[in-house]
Amino acid sequence: MTAIQLVDAIDSIESAESIETPALNADMTKIFEHLAQEGFRPTIKNDNVLAFKCEGWTVNLDAYANDRGYQLYLCAGGEIDLQDTTFAIAAVNLLNARLRYVKVFLSESRWVWVTIESIEMNVESYLPMVVRGAEVLVNAAREFGEEFRKQRQPMTLNS
Repeated sequence: MTAIQLVDAIDSIESAESIETPALNADMTKIFEHLAQEGFRPTIKNDNVLAFKCEGWTVNLDAYANDRGYQLYLCAGGEIDLQDTTFAIAAVNLLNARLRYVKVFLSESRWVWVTIESIEMNVESYLPMVVRGAEVLVNAAREFGEEFRKQRQPMTLNS
Protein backbone atom coordinates (compact mmCIF):
# COMPACT_ATOMS: atom_id res chain seq x y z
CA MET A 1 0.00 0.00 0.00
CA THR A 2 1.44 3.35 -0.97
CA ALA A 3 1.50 6.35 1.34
CA ILE A 4 -1.23 8.03 -0.74
CA GLN A 5 -3.47 4.96 -0.51
CA LEU A 6 -2.87 4.82 3.24
CA VAL A 7 -3.83 8.49 3.66
CA ASP A 8 -6.97 7.95 1.54
CA ALA A 9 -7.91 4.91 3.67
CA ILE A 10 -7.46 6.89 6.89
CA ASP A 11 -9.53 9.77 5.48
CA SER A 12 -12.35 7.42 4.52
CA ILE A 13 -12.34 5.85 8.01
CA GLU A 14 -12.40 9.28 9.66
CA SER A 15 -15.25 10.45 7.44
CA ALA A 16 -17.21 7.28 8.21
CA GLU A 17 -16.68 7.87 11.93
CA SER A 18 -17.92 11.43 11.63
CA ILE A 19 -21.27 10.39 10.19
CA GLU A 20 -23.83 11.47 12.72
CA THR A 21 -26.35 9.01 14.04
CA PRO A 22 -29.97 10.08 13.87
CA ALA A 23 -31.04 12.27 16.77
CA LEU A 24 -33.38 10.65 19.25
CA ASN A 25 -36.13 12.44 21.08
CA ALA A 26 -35.63 12.96 24.82
CA ASP A 27 -37.62 9.88 25.87
CA MET A 28 -35.80 7.52 23.51
CA THR A 29 -32.50 9.02 24.67
CA LYS A 30 -33.44 8.15 28.27
CA ILE A 31 -34.24 4.58 27.21
CA PHE A 32 -30.97 4.37 25.26
CA GLU A 33 -29.02 5.53 28.33
CA HIS A 34 -30.97 3.16 30.62
CA LEU A 35 -30.14 0.18 28.40
CA ALA A 36 -26.47 1.17 28.38
CA GLN A 37 -26.46 1.45 32.19
CA GLU A 38 -28.03 -2.03 32.40
CA GLY A 39 -25.10 -3.44 30.42
CA PHE A 40 -26.65 -3.59 26.95
CA ARG A 41 -25.06 -2.03 23.89
CA PRO A 42 -27.96 -0.29 22.17
CA THR A 43 -27.64 1.05 18.65
CA ILE A 44 -29.80 3.42 16.69
CA LYS A 45 -31.21 2.23 13.39
CA ASN A 46 -31.83 4.69 10.57
CA ASP A 47 -35.53 4.87 11.35
CA ASN A 48 -34.88 5.92 14.98
CA VAL A 49 -35.51 2.43 16.30
CA LEU A 50 -33.30 1.27 19.14
CA ALA A 51 -31.80 -2.19 18.75
CA PHE A 52 -29.94 -4.24 21.34
CA LYS A 53 -28.96 -7.85 21.94
CA CYS A 54 -30.65 -9.83 24.69
CA GLU A 55 -29.50 -13.43 25.16
CA GLY A 56 -28.30 -13.48 21.54
CA TRP A 57 -31.54 -12.15 20.06
CA THR A 58 -31.84 -8.69 18.47
CA VAL A 59 -34.59 -6.78 20.24
CA ASN A 60 -35.98 -3.60 18.67
CA LEU A 61 -37.72 -0.75 20.44
CA ASP A 62 -39.82 1.83 18.67
CA ALA A 63 -41.78 4.79 20.05
CA TYR A 64 -45.24 5.48 18.73
CA ALA A 65 -45.57 8.66 16.71
CA ASN A 66 -47.60 10.44 19.38
CA ASP A 67 -44.94 9.66 22.02
CA ARG A 68 -47.54 7.91 24.16
CA GLY A 69 -46.30 4.37 24.02
CA TYR A 70 -43.66 1.92 22.88
CA GLN A 71 -43.36 -1.28 20.92
CA LEU A 72 -40.68 -3.81 21.82
CA TYR A 73 -40.29 -6.56 19.23
CA LEU A 74 -38.04 -9.23 17.78
CA CYS A 75 -38.03 -11.64 14.87
CA ALA A 76 -38.66 -15.13 16.27
CA GLY A 77 -38.27 -16.99 13.03
CA GLY A 78 -37.03 -16.37 9.53
CA GLU A 79 -39.17 -16.88 6.49
CA ILE A 80 -41.34 -19.94 7.05
CA ASP A 81 -41.53 -22.34 4.11
CA LEU A 82 -44.90 -22.28 2.40
CA GLN A 83 -45.58 -25.93 3.25
CA ASP A 84 -44.90 -25.18 6.96
CA THR A 85 -47.20 -22.14 7.19
CA THR A 86 -50.05 -24.15 8.72
CA PHE A 87 -47.73 -25.46 11.44
CA ALA A 88 -46.47 -21.94 12.16
CA ILE A 89 -50.02 -20.59 12.40
CA ALA A 90 -50.97 -23.40 14.80
CA ALA A 91 -47.93 -22.62 16.98
CA VAL A 92 -48.70 -18.89 16.92
CA ASN A 93 -52.33 -19.51 17.90
CA LEU A 94 -51.36 -21.78 20.79
CA LEU A 95 -48.85 -19.27 22.12
CA ASN A 96 -51.26 -16.35 21.84
CA ALA A 97 -53.83 -18.35 23.79
CA ARG A 98 -51.32 -19.40 26.46
CA LEU A 99 -48.99 -16.42 26.91
CA ARG A 100 -49.88 -13.10 28.44
CA TYR A 101 -48.29 -9.74 27.80
CA VAL A 102 -46.91 -10.72 24.38
CA LYS A 103 -48.38 -11.09 20.93
CA VAL A 104 -46.94 -13.53 18.40
CA PHE A 105 -47.82 -13.19 14.74
CA LEU A 106 -46.92 -14.42 11.29
CA SER A 107 -46.40 -11.57 8.82
CA GLU A 108 -47.58 -11.61 5.22
CA SER A 109 -44.04 -12.48 4.16
CA ARG A 110 -44.20 -15.49 6.56
CA TRP A 111 -41.76 -14.16 9.17
CA VAL A 112 -42.66 -14.76 12.83
CA TRP A 113 -42.57 -11.74 15.14
CA VAL A 114 -43.04 -11.40 18.89
CA THR A 115 -44.09 -8.02 20.25
CA ILE A 116 -45.04 -6.21 23.43
CA GLU A 117 -46.95 -2.98 23.07
CA SER A 118 -47.15 -0.45 25.87
CA ILE A 119 -49.77 2.17 25.17
CA GLU A 120 -50.33 5.46 27.00
CA MET A 121 -47.16 5.07 29.03
CA ASN A 122 -44.62 7.73 29.86
CA VAL A 123 -40.91 7.01 29.75
CA GLU A 124 -40.40 7.04 33.52
CA SER A 125 -42.99 4.27 33.93
CA TYR A 126 -41.57 2.35 30.98
CA LEU A 127 -37.88 2.29 31.94
CA PRO A 128 -38.18 -0.49 34.57
CA MET A 129 -40.08 -2.63 32.07
CA VAL A 130 -37.67 -2.51 29.12
CA VAL A 131 -35.20 -5.17 30.23
CA ARG A 132 -37.89 -7.47 31.65
CA GLY A 133 -39.89 -7.02 28.45
CA ALA A 134 -36.89 -8.04 26.35
CA GLU A 135 -36.46 -11.18 28.47
CA VAL A 136 -40.16 -12.02 28.04
CA LEU A 137 -39.82 -11.59 24.26
CA VAL A 138 -36.81 -13.91 24.14
CA ASN A 139 -38.67 -16.56 26.15
CA ALA A 140 -41.70 -16.27 23.87
CA ALA A 141 -39.47 -16.60 20.79
CA ARG A 142 -37.93 -19.76 22.23
CA GLU A 143 -41.39 -21.13 23.04
CA PHE A 144 -42.43 -20.47 19.45
CA GLY A 145 -39.45 -22.50 18.22
CA GLU A 146 -40.34 -25.40 20.51
CA GLU A 147 -44.03 -25.31 19.63
CA PHE A 148 -43.30 -25.02 15.91
CA ARG A 149 -41.07 -28.11 16.09
CA LYS A 150 -43.82 -30.01 17.92
CA GLN A 151 -46.40 -28.99 15.30
CA ARG A 152 -44.14 -30.23 12.50
CA GLN A 153 -43.67 -33.67 14.06
CA PRO A 154 -45.70 -36.38 12.38
CA MET A 155 -48.51 -37.76 14.46
CA THR A 156 -48.03 -41.28 15.77
CA LEU A 157 -50.61 -43.70 17.11
CA ASN A 158 -50.04 -45.54 20.34
CA SER A 159 -49.67 -49.30 19.89
